[in-house]
Amino acid sequence: MRYNKAVIEQAYDKFVASLQREFVNVDGVKTALYIHKTLHASPHTKTLLFIHGAGGDFHGLVPLAYELRDEFNIIFVDLPSHGASELVHRLTVAKLCKWAEELLPALEKRGVDIDTVLAYSLGCVVASRVQHKRTWYLNPPLQLSRSMKLSSAVFFRMRVIMQFGYLNYRFSVFRGRWLLRKKNTETLQLVDWLTRRTNANRSQLLEYWRVGREIAFSHRMEIPSSQFVGVLSSTYDSVVRPISAKDVAANCFVELETGHMSVIEQPRRVAKEIRRSLIML
Repeated sequence: MRYNKAVIEQAYDKFVASLQREFVNVDGVKTALYIHKTLHASPHTKTLLFIHGAGGDFHGLVPLAYELRDEFNIIFVDLPSHGASELVHRLTVAKLCKWAEELLPALEKRGVDIDTVLAYSLGCVVASRVQHKRTWYLNPPLQLSRSMKLSSAVFFRMRVIMQFGYLNYRFSVFRGRWLLRKKNTETLQLVDWLTRRTNANRSQLLEYWRVGREIAFSHRMEIPSSQFVGVLSSTYDSVVRPISAKDVAANCFVELETGHMSVIEQPRRVAKEIRRSLIML
């Protein structure tokens, strides 16, 4: 099925509207959860936890989750200082990691059993500290590209000025399109939908620019070994340097000819690879 603007507006918005929003205290941070229970749920239905990337909120992973909604229960989480979650002043990677270590215990207290974690971009840094037994890392920032390191430094240095223009609709759309390789009607419409739906403000920008600079210059992400590790890398990623199967100890490695926003360019292909791995587990 090929999406057009009408399908995106109706199908994705309907899916988002059906989500049940709740808040949970994770390491002292009021954290937003968005819960979808499949209509075909049974006691054996698996629950997937989605962790989004920097500068946005859970909407960034909606296209991917939409493809898996009929088979799995889905929980999105907004990172600290993102979306509807509490703003954490002077956010650092260390604070994010401490929050990550408390995420699963907080969910377990609510009776939620996560089968697999699906993390994208900055969310992969968080997922590496969640340390779940089954995790998919989508476009993990193991090493940032030179252009992204430069932009991280510039944005942070000029953050007081940049905060007023960064969230401008036209600039946000331009930024999203820059992360794409395939700029066709479908992907451009998805970027437009995502830009209009994402919940972000200037205070949040200041916090994740600080984290972005830290990841670019001082924090080195590592993927821990576990029962199952899936890794997806994009050949034309302009944010992180592409990796190969030999660079990571993964049970499943997928390489796509996309830009950094693989979950926007090819959500059905990414869902297919995830679905296949979950069937084998």
